[in-house]
Amino acid sequence: AVVQARGTVHVSGSEAAGTDALSPAMLACARGLHGLLDSDPGAQASARRFLEEAAAGDSALEEAVEALVDLDLSAAPEAAIARLDRALEVDRGYPMYWKLRGRARWESACLRFWRGEDALEVLAGSAADFARVLELQPGDAESRDYLVQSRAARPLWIQERGGDPAEAY
Repeated sequence: AVVQARGTVHVSGSEAAGTDALSPAMLACARGLHGLLDSDPGAQASARRFLEEAAAGDSALEEAVEALVDLDLSAAPEAAIARLDRALEVDRGYPMYWKLRGRARWESACLRFWRGEDALEVLAGSAADFARVLELQPGDAESRDYLVQSRAARPLWIQERGGDPAEAY
């Protein structure tokens, strides 16, 4: 999005053409996004560093935050949740942050449940995040589906752990 919004930016190598209008954070973000397209593991690690630099330099740079969350989501959902907590401190009205945090909380709750840990509080947080998305974007079908899944999972998980599913309500 940074590259498209600002025109063509060549970010490979050490020179960048057409970057006069880009802040250092935007340029780092463009380099990071470009690096994610490279299959070389070294380029992937470098891409993460550029994206971290971009997010640190401009906390409102959604592209950097979203890319980092995507990298963390399946492997480290707690890291994604923490990153999105910080992003929501800056912009509480951006639906994608709520949606991504809801997904990260859903992933975290599932992992906790399968490890035998208490997951109900995280699951409730996931449902709350998706409910917030629907307040901001009432027609968001994906968030509606996740909200339903989060709410439906609660009594099933309670029952699976030997509790009374009626306690979910």
